[in-house]
Amino acid sequence: MKKHLIAVFGAFILLFFTLSFLPAWAAGTVNVSLSANPSTARPGDVVTVSVNLKGVSGAGGVAAGGVTITYDTSRLTYQSATIGGGKPAADLDISASGSTVKLLYLDNTGGSNGFSSDTVMATVKFKVNNVSPGSAAFTVTAEGFGDKRAASITANASGTTLSIAEPLSGNADLASLAVSNATISPTFSKGTTSYTASVPYGVSKLDVQAAAEDSGAKANVNSPNLTPGGTTNVTVTVTAANGSKKTYTIKVTREKDPNYKASSNNTLSSITVDGFLLSPGFKGDVTSYVIWLPYETSSVKFSGKAADDKASVEVVGGENLAAGQDNPVKIICIAEDGSKKEYNVIAKRAAAHDGSVDEVTSESPGESKVTSSGVVAETDTKPSGGTPVWLTLLLMVVAAGAGFGGGFVVKSRKDE
Repeated sequence: MKKHLIAVFGAFILLFFTLSFLPAWAAGTVNVSLSANPSTARPGDVVTVSVNLKGVSGAGGVAAGGVTITYDTSRLTYQSATIGGGKPAADLDISASGSTVKLLYLDNTGGSNGFSSDTVMATVKFKVNNVSPGSAAFTVTAEGFGDKRAASITANASGTTLSIAEPLSGNADLASLAVSNATISPTFSKGTTSYTASVPYGVSKLDVQAAAEDSGAKANVNSPNLTPGGTTNVTVTVTAANGSKKTYTIKVTREKDPNYKASSNNTLSSITVDGFLLSPGFKGDVTSYVIWLPYETSSVKFSGKAADDKASVEVVGGENLAAGQDNPVKIICIAEDGSKKEYNVIAKRAAAHDGSVDEVTSESPGESKVTSSGVVAETDTKPSGGTPVWLTLLLMVVAAGAGFGGGFVVKSRKDE
């Protein structure tokens, strides 16, 4: 870029001297002027300064030209510059240093694509510093202007002035807040943003009057319509001149309709079990269900939706489910009038399947134990008389042997 700038600047100097020594070829005059948009700005605003060309056609077109803009760095900060008139960016070299911005325009096609009519040669952006109100001047010089035939052009230059106004106010306070059909608490203070009020059933809309402290700010009242038997947040939003906002809130409780009858609808419209299905499928009038869970699932999330939006739902259970057991879960629908309906779900979690003995399902005296994993284990039990099993079996064998031997002896004697 630096080499390119040097080359372009060299070409500009060459063109300048060539134009300077060819007075017989001199063309017309072009006027270079600056304009600021907006013409009045505030600290923090970005201002666009346009470099305007007039008299271009009468001067035979503009194929080259240099413009230097000088500004007050204490009040403005340079941001960027771009070429105007739809020309290629390569035709404009920009050099910003100190309090000056230098723009060098040179048509790289040899003049054939130069400016042919009045236009904006370039735009330069500046940011307004955080300064007091006043003005900021832009001065400009123009030199080295030439037409499409490489003839010099006389360039007159004029600057412009930017007005700097006070920063926009950020004051978003209320000067007053009053309610004609209710009493707010505490008493209004611009630094207090939360208030409460209670109204009878007959008051359906809160009548709020609010005024902003700053003349450039606006105060808007939102949601003044009140819900019977409930609490409504009536808000006042103050928008400051600079866009900052502040919200004041009045929590208004309105009495119920004295003729209102609370709903007794305590029916669920659905039961949801994350990742699993109810058996049988849900029906509002069916209150007992089962879900089957693998051993690896120790907790399940249950949720229920009430058929009446004024009812609430409570879930009891679903955590720390025991393996090999029925785990009861309750989904309770509570109607607006407080009546309840209970839906029961049995969560059957599978037993451990690693061969370990977890639970005993049969443990009667003298019988085998059956574990939850299906393993049969012998019990160390005794008959009701207290005799060990092994001794009872031994006596039975001895008795049987004695009976068999006696019968054999008797038979032998008869044979004799």
